[in-house]
Amino acid sequence: MEGIISIRGDVYSFGIVVMETFTRRKPTDEMFSGDANSLLLPDAKIDEVVDANFLGIGTEQEDHDHVRKRDCLSAIMRLALACCAEQNHQKRG
Repeated sequence: MEGIISIRGDVYSFGIVVMETFTRRKPTDEMFSGDANSLLLPDAKIDEVVDANFLGIGTEQEDHDHVRKRDCLSAIMRLALACCAEQNHQKRG
């Protein structure tokens, strides 16, 4: 897809931006190295992937809503990964 504007490129870019936003890490971070599917973590591990500020970990905001916040962020990250995985599939195919 070198230099060609397409919807697939936009979808991939959206996935990257979402991951950068919620992890507060660059796509070049070692966390993102290797297969994107390795980031498909169980919800219990989402705390290790997203920025702790979104969950309110270690603050007064950490409360009974933690599970709902974690579930929401997990869904957001699955969406972002799906956007990136589609692009990888198109590159291989």
